[in-house]
Amino acid sequence: MPKSEPTLNVRKYNRYAWDRQVDKNNPFTIPVTPEVIAAARLGEFSVLLTETKPVPHEWFPPLHGLDLLGLACGGGQQGPIFAALGAKVTIFR
Repeated sequence: MPKSEPTLNVRKYNRYAWDRQVDKNNPFTIPVTPEVIAAARLGEFSVLLTETKPVPHEWFPPLHGLDLLGLACGGGQQGPIFAALGAKVTIFR
């Protein structure tokens, strides 16, 4: 019988990898501030499409009351902004 390869613990590896990103101050690991959330409640917001380019507002449907599912969105940025804009947000990271 062939020798089996060691099994990778995906959760442990993912946690380790993201902890390293936090240690490096990766901007995508830093949650938005209360000031950003307050501005979003007033309709002033920006979420990034790339590392430097914001998503154009016209790409979004009306967000108030919208059921929004965020996949791989554990950084604490888009979810709070969309919730402040009135969306009903569920996040899976």
